[in-house]
Amino acid sequence: GITVGWKNDGYDCPAGGTPTMRMQHCNRIGCRLETLFAGTWGTVCSRGFGKDNAKLLCKAMGFKEGGRPVLNFGGGQSMPPRIWLKNVKCSAGGAHGDVGDCEHTRWGDVAGCHHGNDVGLCCFGDAQGKQGRRVGISNWETCPEAGDEHLRLRDCGYKTCRVEVKHDGEWGSVCDRGFTTKTAKTVCKSL
Repeated sequence: GITVGWKNDGYDCPAGGTPTMRMQHCNRIGCRLETLFAGTWGTVCSRGFGKDNAKLLCKAMGFKEGGRPVLNFGGGQSMPPRIWLKNVKCSAGGAHGDVGDCEHTRWGDVAGCHHGNDVGLCCFGDAQGKQGRRVGISNWETCPEAGDEHLRLRDCGYKTCRVEVKHDGEWGSVCDRGFTTKTAKTVCKSL
């Protein structure tokens, strides 16, 4: 079949979202990107936000044709109280079903950003594709203890838990040498 690219010819950019990521207050230029963390919606700073991020995040919200970023979109109605992220970098090889799963500064560490710097997106087409979901954390108060018969998280605190594995009927801690973010995501997915 023939694919026709979506163009913004005087129409508002389409809204969309997932349970932890949404586009709000859309107009012909774009929609403000917001993310949910610790039970509070907040925005994403334009600093470090590139065109590949917009393409991948629009696809994560079901827009198969991707989209484009609108830097310093800012302002708008019903401004969320927080700016959650800056220096967001999503990689094509990553499993980015949500802006919170892309590489970024620590949640809430947004020095030098203000709501005028909020990033917007203008996604192309209709949201008909499969939506992504956040794999990483959505709260910082305490990490949840979890586990199964061979792997578990214990002594959870503000941002971390100790990973334990069961070997020969006994539980033991996993050494952090060589333990990467990718390893951590794999552990979390398996739980």
